[in-house]
Amino acid sequence: MKGLKSLARNIFCFSIQGTVFFLFSVFVLAAGILRVDLAALLWASGFFLVTGYTWLGNNLLRIIIKRYLARQPDCINIKLPDHGIYPGEDAQAYLTLKLPSFMLPGFLTRFSLKMVWQDYASCNIETMLSAGETSRIITFAASLRGEYNTGACYILIKDYLGLTKSVINLPLKVQLNVYPVLISSSHTPLKLEVSGADIEYSPRKKTSEELLEIRKYYPGDDVRKINWKAYARLSELFLRIGEETTLPEAKLLFIIDPTHSPFVPDAVRNAYLDILVEHAGSLLLSLLNRGVDIWLLVPGYKKAEALSAEKRELLLNRLSRIRWQKTYHTIPLPPYKNLYAFVFSSPGSLGLEPLVRQLKKTGLKLSLFFPSWQQAQPAVPELTLKHLLFLSDRSKHRQLSVNFDQDWFFKLYRTEAGKFRGAPWRINHVYQV
Repeated sequence: MKGLKSLARNIFCFSIQGTVFFLFSVFVLAAGILRVDLAALLWASGFFLVTGYTWLGNNLLRIIIKRYLARQPDCINIKLPDHGIYPGEDAQAYLTLKLPSFMLPGFLTRFSLKMVWQDYASCNIETMLSAGETSRIITFAASLRGEYNTGACYILIKDYLGLTKSVINLPLKVQLNVYPVLISSSHTPLKLEVSGADIEYSPRKKTSEELLEIRKYYPGDDVRKINWKAYARLSELFLRIGEETTLPEAKLLFIIDPTHSPFVPDAVRNAYLDILVEHAGSLLLSLLNRGVDIWLLVPGYKKAEALSAEKRELLLNRLSRIRWQKTYHTIPLPPYKNLYAFVFSSPGSLGLEPLVRQLKKTGLKLSLFFPSWQQAQPAVPELTLKHLLFLSDRSKHRQLSVNFDQDWFFKLYRTEAGKFRGAPWRINHVYQV
């Protein structure tokens, strides 16, 4: 049924302007016949000649291009940035496309590729095509974080007057990652409690064995303290003494909980998730840059992944794919007992309570982070006659006004914070970021 509708739409390829022009031609022709007006009949003939040429030419050109592309399956090639881009960043796509060397006069062809992320954000790549081979660099940008995908591209055929328009669909699978904007800070004032002692995380520094005192080994000494380097040089057993002792270093586990929250308004839901991801990623990146190895758990992956400063691209790739989840699923924790978990979630999340229960059952210490929402005042543009009549897409000149009660949100945040600080949770650190 969908294919028949598409075929009918392409055969009757008049645009809105073309339909109006065709009906006006019929009206002039009828008036000329009824009034036996030669001038009206001549005008109607000219109108029908233009209408017939644009309609016939559009259909003929669509059939020619479609058959040409069917004979050459590799006639289109588009290359997007391999390592992803950031929101608002000007990126470049490299397009190569071959069309027939002959085109009917009075017609335009246009390439269009629309990539979509989670049914709420899109990224468009468009350019005009010429007869023969088109090789072009197209500049584009994406406004929101996400993993953009598409399974098809389009070739739009239209005439100069805009009376007709038809589309050729071409299968094309491409993907583009738009990374969140992360701000790394050299100062992360997070002091956590591990084994009864407050420590501030920093990379562990290995003590040089040359600075340690040694003595001869005697039977009964701890063999784990034998200095094997000294034995290799002197062929005699020596024992290391005076070795510095350090506080046990806990491994950090970052968990991002994007489970649906009924308290986050639909109008700001996607923007709120972006804020949550950016705050979690910025703190994580700050610790990675200080040499701290971290485990990351994100939805959609079967196990936690170990991150380091060298795996920045992997971190950005994982964060770009996080989307809202309708239900909570039990997460697989890393096989370590000495873990400290950072949980980033939204107030009222349906998955937060079962997640905290799972963490507490394993004896893990954890901190909760709730991102706040700062709503900017919407800009109200001046509606002039130009905006009302001649700008077809007025959404570009208007920002969406969201009815969002910040006082209500802060009250909800304080309620959630108090809930998880008390029994039976006993979570000492609940942050607002």
